[in-house]
Amino acid sequence: MVSALTGTLLKCDPPTMEIVKQINESKHFIIEQIDEGVALCKDSVTQFLKEEVTRRLEIAECYIPPNEQQK
Repeated sequence: MVSALTGTLLKCDPPTMEIVKQINESKHFIIEQIDEGVALCKDSVTQFLKEEVTRRLEIAECYIPPNEQQK
């Protein structure tokens, strides 16, 4: 028996893929991890994923480690 799935090919740098994999732990949208920067994901999550990864990257850019705040 043959089955087929549609999906979106996600390409990004490995650090961003780590963020995607963290989100995937609760949402379960990765169909297949192809390599460290490429994954096949469910179509339904595309817009959510763009927004959530962007949000997390913006938070990371604003983060100041506690030892840096004292200087």
